Amino acid sequence: MRFVNFIAALATIAGITRALQDIGARDIDNPSTDTTSFVARRAPLALAQPAKQHAQESHSKPSSHIKEPQPAKHSKPSSRVKKPQPAKHSKPSSHVKKPQPAKHSKPSSHINVCNNKKPPHKLRFMPRGDADLVGYDETSIWYVYEGGFLAAGRVPVGQYSRVFDVSGCSAAFFFDAAGHASSAHITAGNEKAEAKEAAEQAKEAGTTDSVVIYAPTNSKSETIKTAIRGVLPDITVVMKTYNLNTHNRNERWQFTYKAGDTTKKVKVETYTC
Repeated sequence: MRFVNFIAALATIAGITRALQDIGARDIDNPSTDTTSFVARRAPLALAQPAKQHAQESHSKPSSHIKEPQPAKHSKPSSRVKKPQPAKHSKPSSHVKKPQPAKHSKPSSHINVCNNKKPPHKLRFMPRGDADLVGYDETSIWYVYEGGFLAAGRVPVGQYSRVFDVSGCSAAFFFDAAGHASSAHITAGNEKAEAKEAAEQAKEAGTTDSVVIYAPTNSKSETIKTAIRGVLPDITVVMKTYNLNTHNRNERWQFTYKAGDTTKKVKVETYTC
């Protein structure tokens, strides 16, 4: 039985072999019956298509969207850009005034004769920037501050020069032969320096005939005399002492001379602040 089955199997195999051989013979005689895979046959065509398409694209006209490069043009400068203009020297402002020579103006009224208390009559004093520290009021009186000097030529004949607010300081009047006087208010403790300076100013003013000194002590009078004689060795010196009341801090002395008085008389007064 097994032998019969074996023979049947061989016969089947032989039939299959002949069928395959027949198919091969038909492929040789009729290529259209080729059983090669459709994908295998299409592969060479698929590869050829991109190459053909690329060749066609390379011979086609350039795209209208791509413009040929144009040569650069030099545009004209903008009309809004202006050429630099040369600097102009503007005229000086009309608000700037040329410096004027210093004048001896009338004094202001912010300082009074009694430590800023009201004096017997209203004063208008010179500004503090005025070197000679002199004041003038409407009653024809010129006031000489502490450390100040008033030249004789500034006081008209008939008006008065007054060394005022004296309490421990000294007064000096330098006269000429015609009765004009330059006056000085010499600060206490600075007698030597200020007396020397006053003598120099009196020499410039021409009032070198004589000098009258009013001081609270003889020692201060001698110091002032020596300093003046160092500048004016031939001047006549008269020394007078006023009585300083050390117990009354409100007491003040003032010394007044009328310009043009040939008697060279100085009026001496006290007042209380």
